[in-house]
Amino acid sequence: MKGFISKKRNRMMIVLGVFAVLFAFFAGTASANMEAAKKMGR
Repeated sequence: MKGFISKKRNRMMIVLGVFAVLFAFFAGTASANMEAAKKMGR
């Protein structure tokens, strides 16, 4: 049972890590798009 709980926790940490990376990636592309739009004079 103890091993099962630790495995579940590790999976949660992996999922949270992937989610954080995706969020950072989308936030970065969004801000980059905003900068590009500003340079185009919009």
